[in-house]
Amino acid sequence: MSDSHLVSVCERLARQGGQRAWQAFTTGTISSTQKVDSSLVTEWDQNIERELIAQLEAEFPDHSIIGEELPPKVGSGEYTWYLDPIDGTSNFSADVPLFCCMVCVTKGDQVVAASIYIPASQKQYTASSDSPTTVNGQPFTPPPLQPQAQQTLLLEGGRTAQAKAKVSHLAGLLSQFRSLRKFGTVCGGVAVMFSGQPAVHIVVDANPYDLAPAALLYQQAGWAVFNQHGKPWRVTDRDLIVCHPDQVTEFHKLVATSSTIMV
Repeated sequence: MSDSHLVSVCERLARQGGQRAWQAFTTGTISSTQKVDSSLVTEWDQNIERELIAQLEAEFPDHSIIGEELPPKVGSGEYTWYLDPIDGTSNFSADVPLFCCMVCVTKGDQVVAASIYIPASQKQYTASSDSPTTVNGQPFTPPPLQPQAQQTLLLEGGRTAQAKAKVSHLAGLLSQFRSLRKFGTVCGGVAVMFSGQPAVHIVVDANPYDLAPAALLYQQAGWAVFNQHGKPWRVTDRDLIVCHPDQVTEFHKLVATSSTIMV
């Protein structure tokens, strides 16, 4: 199966899911409930995920599908789809217009295609394992490395005690950066990184459907992407660290000062 076709499907589904979420956000009444992990879910998260799954099942009946809201489907094929219909549900349900739809597909343990669509900005970020990352169809190259004191620390984390400890420690490194930003969604960091502003992006204790799409976008754009141990990022990792390729050694030393990050 060609990567180009998989990329096309990722783009279509991410855009469709994002546009459906935006329509609900701008015209509907949104109510949320709290899940076991204290995260929020709305009927739109579930409805959009069902719609995306139905299309994948029709086109790829032997593929596995893992989404945030519904039980996973285990297929007989070698491809697995990851879906996050609304990343940033807390923003979505609180009338904050920063959220996105994320879709990617893996072959074995390799992410081969991914797309993230942010409806508020109408920006779509897309990549495949054999092509560079594009923003609304235009190739992107990271800007030249800036001193760390001029960079923004982009930081997101899960809700576990361990995640909160990691986030708390990393936030304590703020004095070494220009500023700190937390958006409540991975796409906030993606938007900043692909705006060309000097930054590093760290996400701790997250799920594959949160990390895998962004990881491929960053890798194919030319950034250094690694896990909490300083090793190349893999689908099984729950932490994602992204920085300029010329900053890797410096940044490894920085996060290695914390036993909660580099263990």
